[in-house]
Amino acid sequence: LLTALVFIAGSSNSAVSNDCSYVDCDAINFKLPHGVEGGYCECVNGTGQYFTCGDGKAFSVRKMACAEAPSTTPRLE
Repeated sequence: LLTALVFIAGSSNSAVSNDCSYVDCDAINFKLPHGVEGGYCECVNGTGQYFTCGDGKAFSVRKMACAEAPSTTPRLE
């Protein structure tokens, strides 16, 4: 089920516009990573709504919450 939802989210043209209206709130009861800014969709009163995580943060699937975004700068060792 999760794989199908991720496929639907990934193939949706709405990912760029942060539109969460495609989310079936009767079928899911969790936050869904979405958008190019690292935000997520969450059902509020039966409607999918988009939330941003803020500067320097992205939605972490492992934590199911906003967390520090991974660094894109290579580490020097």
